[in-house]
Amino acid sequence: MNDAVDAFDPVESWEREARERWIDTRLGALLTRARQAPLYRARLADCPAGTPLGLPTLAHLAPLDKATWVAASPPRSHEALTGPLTDALVFRSGGSTGDPKFSIYSHAEFAAAMPLFSRTYRAAGLAPEDRVANLFAAGSLYASFKFVDRLLETMGCLNFPYTASADAEVVADGVTRFGLNVLVGFPSRLLQVMPAIAARGARIEKIFYAGEHLHPEDRQRLVRELGVRVIASAGYGAVDSGLMGHACPASPPGHHHVLSDHVWLEIVDPDHGGPVGPGEPGELLVTNLDRHLQPVIRYRVGDRARWVGADCPCGRKTPVFDLLGRADDALRLGYATLTRAEALAALATVAPVGQAVQLVKQRQAGREVLCLRVEVLEPEADPGLAERLAEALLRSKPDLARLIGTGSLAPVRVELYPQNGIPRVSVTGKFQGVRDETLAQDE
Repeated sequence: MNDAVDAFDPVESWEREARERWIDTRLGALLTRARQAPLYRARLADCPAGTPLGLPTLAHLAPLDKATWVAASPPRSHEALTGPLTDALVFRSGGSTGDPKFSIYSHAEFAAAMPLFSRTYRAAGLAPEDRVANLFAAGSLYASFKFVDRLLETMGCLNFPYTASADAEVVADGVTRFGLNVLVGFPSRLLQVMPAIAARGARIEKIFYAGEHLHPEDRQRLVRELGVRVIASAGYGAVDSGLMGHACPASPPGHHHVLSDHVWLEIVDPDHGGPVGPGEPGELLVTNLDRHLQPVIRYRVGDRARWVGADCPCGRKTPVFDLLGRADDALRLGYATLTRAEALAALATVAPVGQAVQLVKQRQAGREVLCLRVEVLEPEADPGLAERLAEALLRSKPDLARLIGTGSLAPVRVELYPQNGIPRVSVTGKFQGVRDETLAQDE
């Protein structure tokens, strides 16, 4: 427990039956509204006649993949919307500048999310008396800074809206002048400002992060250099699927409580689609009960997880899940996401590399690095090929190029292999298109 900060909301003490009755009622209202969107009207039409609009409905709906949802959403289409594109906020996600994804929140939905963010940050350890440097990304339709800025206002914290682009010395100066005790932001940015703060002999009490993985050695550096007492996830979520879970002081890194009065989370077997048992890995599906203008129903988040069967020592009754990494052909590098399809398209502009391309996430000198393993007919025939492939990828992914340019990520490394030279999975012999070697791999 984290003193008085870790106060529960009443809903976090509900037993399962009461929680599911609440969800069933809210889900019924969501599905009724969703019928006004052509995308969901067509999907709901496949349900057997007489199926109640609530939890029983979900069993008859196929998971919704991101490509289908994006294709039905503005600006490509309005078929995912239940009403006109007015009185709303537009946020952007996705990697390349040529194919962004847009998420629409009505102004009422944005305002209604603030109590949820407050619960999440309170559970992690934020208090109204804290003095907070907000180092999340702002501008270019990114959502993180705007959500956290409003959250700090809602909680009554002393708010220093620096943004992720603020000079490290400017942030360090504010820390010393005003006695800031909290930093919030992407781990890569927090680590960049750390030396400037440490050089002034300042200390930071709490750090809350989101959007990237915080590696154990980086946690140790923050404690050692800044004397940080609390380092916690600022919640699990994404701009398209919304906020889904929060950490607590009693949980290990990666464990999150479901915000179960606002989302319905499922963990399913990716092969047969059925629910998995406690401790079994599966794919996360989310139904956001608050998003009525652009509904998100049985949406494939793209992450793997497993249910934690034991009760959390913090005393909350809400279910707990453990994040296990990406479920799709994608890697999260810093705050950027690179899909294998994006990489293949970029590399094909340089050479006919085919499908034998492996994306590998590694650690190098305390930074994440993308390693591209590419099979070609004659690896030694073109000495400049590896460099041109790396340049083509970064041209197509400006967000990756920016992270490398600021030093948040190490430079891309390209390894050329002969045909069938990239190691296959030892047990099955399958080609693994994406590997995160910073996490344990399932062989």
